[in-house]
Amino acid sequence: MDLLKWAPIVTGIVAIYAAVLSTYNLVASRLDRAHKLRVSLKWGMVAPGPEPETVLILEAINPRGRSVTVAACALVLPNRKALVIPHPVVGSAQLPHELVEGTNCRILFPLRDVVVALQGEGFTGQIALRALFRDALGNEYLSKKFKGDLREWASVAADGTSPSTA
Repeated sequence: MDLLKWAPIVTGIVAIYAAVLSTYNLVASRLDRAHKLRVSLKWGMVAPGPEPETVLILEAINPRGRSVTVAACALVLPNRKALVIPHPVVGSAQLPHELVEGTNCRILFPLRDVVVALQGEGFTGQIALRALFRDALGNEYLSKKFKGDLREWASVAADGTSPSTA
């Protein structure tokens, strides 16, 4: 008789456990198949000619999952406008660019072009930029903020010295 009282309770517990496990498996499989890029923005120096040039490196990494086709990249300005450099430095990846699992691509923006564009938009002093990558499906991926002083960047772009990191 006691067994008949417990049967619906045990059945309910098993049903709840099965529902939780099923939901977990569904979420885990979707995350595994999801498109996901890690994006960063940092300094760099390249030597495309006789003199080294300071650049901003926009990097996208596909750490796991399905391949992702990177269709566009830009710098996001503090006023939320996107700055696209029409002619990145030689050595940059050509877009569109397919990133399979575990690969990356780098786009190199000359610092002097970025400084001219920022000054043209009226920016001075402290500034924060973010790298933006857009995939072929329209998903956008942003880097953390990259902060610095535009006056220092202009000086670096003019004389080619190494910038201080923010």
